[in-house]
Amino acid sequence: MNTFILFSSVMVSVVVSRPDGPVGHHAGHPHHHQVHHGAQVHHSSPVHHSTVHHSSPVHHIAHPVHHSVHQVHHNVHQVHQSAPVPKAAPQTIAELVVGNPNFSTLLAAVKAAGLVDTLSGEGPFTVFAPTNSAFDKVPTDALNSLLADKEALTAVLLRHVVPGAALQGKNIPPGATKLETAGGEEITVTRDNYIHITSSAGTADVVLFDVIASNGVVHAVNSVF
Repeated sequence: MNTFILFSSVMVSVVVSRPDGPVGHHAGHPHHHQVHHGAQVHHSSPVHHSTVHHSSPVHHIAHPVHHSVHQVHHNVHQVHQSAPVPKAAPQTIAELVVGNPNFSTLLAAVKAAGLVDTLSGEGPFTVFAPTNSAFDKVPTDALNSLLADKEALTAVLLRHVVPGAALQGKNIPPGATKLETAGGEEITVTRDNYIHITSSAGTADVVLFDVIASNGVVHAVNSVF
């Protein structure tokens, strides 16, 4: 009996002293839970919700700048449309002759004959105007004599003027057309590839067409006829 009691006491002591016994198992458990609850470090995610993500108001501030540039564009467009260029008024035949250096000899002849006012009149007139080169073909003595004789000079000049019409090149029909001049003479205007004029005193060719004036049209010719 005493032997059995002694054996039981030894067995209880062995069980209590085992490292995997109840004390050893529960001793490690608190450490396990402590580490697990330390996972609160993982929940430090409030850093993720910082105000850096909500900095987008800077994006919306740029819109007013965009619209202001658009407004400037329309202002420039309005300035572009508010600058029309006025057209110059047409000159009279007399003013065209005065303003063109190629007609300086003709201008002197018109002044000598007293026809400036005539060529400034209402018209309409078609003028076959001799250039300086055309007058150069006239011998110097003959030209000086002509300029000194107002009546003869007026007759020559009026031979180059057709009253009552402003005939542009397109208005002259192909072939020969007879026209009455301001001096009462008759000239023949022939249109083929060019325009030729024939009078009782000579012939000429048109070298510059359709100089439009307020009271007619001027065609420059290469000879005095």
